[in-house]
Amino acid sequence: MPDIRNLYLSLPNLTERLCKQKTLYHAFILFFLARKYRILERTREIIQKGMDGLTQRLDNGLKDDDSRILVPIGYIKGLLLGNMKPD
Repeated sequence: MPDIRNLYLSLPNLTERLCKQKTLYHAFILFFLARKYRILERTREIIQKGMDGLTQRLDNGLKDDDSRILVPIGYIKGLLLGNMKPD
């Protein structure tokens, strides 16, 4: 494929040439995949910051030994191992 930067084509001719070679189609696909990846990365970052903030708040709330977090048993049934029983 020739280097298109060195070609002096009008925009319609350039678009037509790129479409024939499916280069434009591939460029659009790569653009949308990159956009989707950025959205997923941003979502993961927001979730991680939220989890870090929650962990920090829980740590700050449990500085003294008498603190307890009340969690409904239904949420932790799947987390119990062996003969462990919730208080």
